[in-house]
Amino acid sequence: MEEENKRVELCVHTGYSLRKGVGSPSDVVKAAKEMGISALAICDDYSTGGYTEFFKACTANEVKAIYGATVNVEGNRVALLAKTKDGVAAINNIISISTPDDKIIGCQNKIDDIAKFKEVLITIGILNDDCKNLDYVFKNFDYVGITERNRLNFNKPMPEATMEKLVAVSDSYYLNKSDKLLFDTICGSFSYEYRLLRSGNDLLCKMPRALVIDNPLKVLQKIDDDIFYGYPTHLDYPNLISADDFRKLIEKCIKDKSEFKTEEYSSRLEIELDGVIKNNYWNLFYIAYKVAEFAKGKNELVGCRGSGSSSLISYALGITAIDPIKWNIPYQTFLGFHVDKIPDIDLNVSPTIHGQMYDFYKDLVGEHSVAGAGYSYMLDSQDVSALLAVYTKQNNRYYENLEDAKPYKLMNTVYDIDVHPGGFMLKSPENDFYKYTAIKKVNGIPTTCTDFHFLHDGILKMDVLGHVDLEVLKLLGEKTGIKYDDVPIDDPKVLSLMGGSQALNKKKIINPDANPFECISEFGSEFMHGVIEAAHPKTIDDLIKISGLGHGMNVWNGNAEYLIKAGYSLEDVFACRDDVFNILTQKYKIKPEIAFAVMEDVRKGRGIKNVYVDSLKEHGVPDHLIQSLNLIKYMFPKGHAVYYVINALKLAYYKVYYPKEFYTVYFGTNVNKKTLAGIMALSNDEFVRKSETNGFNNDELKLISNMFDMIERGYFFENKEEINVVETDDVSLFE
Repeated sequence: MEEENKRVELCVHTGYSLRKGVGSPSDVVKAAKEMGISALAICDDYSTGGYTEFFKACTANEVKAIYGATVNVEGNRVALLAKTKDGVAAINNIISISTPDDKIIGCQNKIDDIAKFKEVLITIGILNDDCKNLDYVFKNFDYVGITERNRLNFNKPMPEATMEKLVAVSDSYYLNKSDKLLFDTICGSFSYEYRLLRSGNDLLCKMPRALVIDNPLKVLQKIDDDIFYGYPTHLDYPNLISADDFRKLIEKCIKDKSEFKTEEYSSRLEIELDGVIKNNYWNLFYIAYKVAEFAKGKNELVGCRGSGSSSLISYALGITAIDPIKWNIPYQTFLGFHVDKIPDIDLNVSPTIHGQMYDFYKDLVGEHSVAGAGYSYMLDSQDVSALLAVYTKQNNRYYENLEDAKPYKLMNTVYDIDVHPGGFMLKSPENDFYKYTAIKKVNGIPTTCTDFHFLHDGILKMDVLGHVDLEVLKLLGEKTGIKYDDVPIDDPKVLSLMGGSQALNKKKIINPDANPFECISEFGSEFMHGVIEAAHPKTIDDLIKISGLGHGMNVWNGNAEYLIKAGYSLEDVFACRDDVFNILTQKYKIKPEIAFAVMEDVRKGRGIKNVYVDSLKEHGVPDHLIQSLNLIKYMFPKGHAVYYVINALKLAYYKVYYPKEFYTVYFGTNVNKKTLAGIMALSNDEFVRKSETNGFNNDELKLISNMFDMIERGYFFENKEEINVVETDDVSLFE
């Protein structure tokens, strides 16, 4: 019987309906398959974000995929179904022009917004339960969606023209009755009606076969096959400069750099350039170069984090100050073994100019080729528990069998749409954002409404984050007259901080176990202090190892820490992903292609493939190092570690030689002034009492530790209202 009643479902919602749907597109497709639904339309409220997962799930389950969305047209709920590929773009366009012009909460459209796309869309007006808007829906839309909640009398004869426009829809937001609690919780309101996905048999009990089976099938026949764009198979990005002009730019930038006249530098640069140009990636470097030039033009500092500093091209263009050859950083880490990997160049700029990046990109690539990189904020388990606790306490009298609800399902519900703190999607003018995503303003910036994770393999995502250390370093340069580029990183007193606080010339000791790198972001944490004390670094290279060990997953904890405590030196352990490649090729003479394959597997937490273990053992790699590599889950790139260590050493230089200026700038930029004011308002007795009763939170404890570092050196604030540091011989913390 079910086989005979296979039907086409023209309106379902998933967790991509903002703060409404329960369940992922995959869950909904699987349930539809089990119900005998042969074709399914995803119609999330003002969202096309679930399309990629929906496409994959429909393909895997052999369910025909129909792409749509539900919008509010002058007070009426309307399902839009794409008839063609242009219809998919039209849906994203309609979402984009909806009001209000901020995010997608409370959006609505005018009837004219829909009418101009009528050739590529099928419109289904979803009737209100009381059917009061029946005449309006019949007049303005192609079909009329009837749910099981409708109050139409099907025993009464209807005109044939009317019957032909009626289609049965579930208009569902969840799959099981136990999901109703989750739905009501996420919506924040109680309803007596269920919003379930229904099978053909379910609906045939309440509506004629023509509405349930025949008419929806006729709708399906108007829809083209394979209309989902997917995402570009090759990365799309603005083409701003030719390959020949890019080579000329490189030549201009290295003209005065003597090292590039050596064989080592020129041969590596040519290897990188050949691969980058062959694979059509030079414009990615050019865009990063323009960002760096923009920052420098504003007299601001810029830095390259991540693995971008692994490239000699980046160094040649001034994208990074890190010379990868000087620091023994292989290009393979960044560009791949065959120099064919998409360059992912991430930059840091001062917060002073971070807010100007959208306008910068508009000028560089054009207003219609840039959008903020949006992402979907899903609830985590703590969020879900908190929501349910509040909601059930207020409303549990309405629900039975609460234990059947599966709270984890809410972790597949989009709770908010936000924008990456520094990510922008940049496309070529020939491409169209609407093929893949709607665009809505978030915090005033046009932003992709499809999570950037679904887009970044097909549209360039450039990350430029605001980094407070760059602002601190710039201000310190201005206050001391010692500019960033002139600060040495090999000063003996600064390097001596690895072994103790003698160089700080403390006048009193409040905390005998204090971290000499207090207030220095890369090494100032309690965790990093512990790593330094255990590993006993002595050189800059050692500090780079320490930085690598302090990041990643299973790199220090339960891994390198045991090797160090067993007597192995920092040279013997793997701290950064580049260490895997370098140690295997340079110390154990492993073939580069094998070392690269091992590095890629290890940094992604996949361990060493059995096929490579024998080769490592044959070349003398000891068992404890093989075991160490197998334990690692994620590793930082060395270029990232070098960049942050250099900044840390420069900050430490100011701390050692210019303490007054250092603490003034540090507390003026890094500290929550409200938290500081709260601590300063305490009397000595109140401070002691709160300390003894563990009354300070972690942020307050860290701030107090920073203040003690300053006080021990004989500096304090001139008054409690302003962050103006002065030298004093009589410092009482809370008088």
